[in-house]
Amino acid sequence: MTIVLALIVFTLLLIGINGLKMHRRIRNLEIASSTKSGQIATLQSAVSTQSCSIGSNAADIANLKTRLAS
Repeated sequence: MTIVLALIVFTLLLIGINGLKMHRRIRNLEIASSTKSGQIATLQSAVSTQSCSIGSNAADIANLKTRLAS
């Protein structure tokens, strides 16, 4: 009877330890995912800034063409 109880306790401990390890892995994946999302947002912002800059340059070129034509 004692051996059976010891095996049950040991099994529950193993399940608990594995559960904690899995929780830690999931948390690390969540952190990595969050970091990647932040990097993507930064890249999107940089692309948006470049697009605005390109649009501004196109307007400047159009103004110069108008001045040269007149």
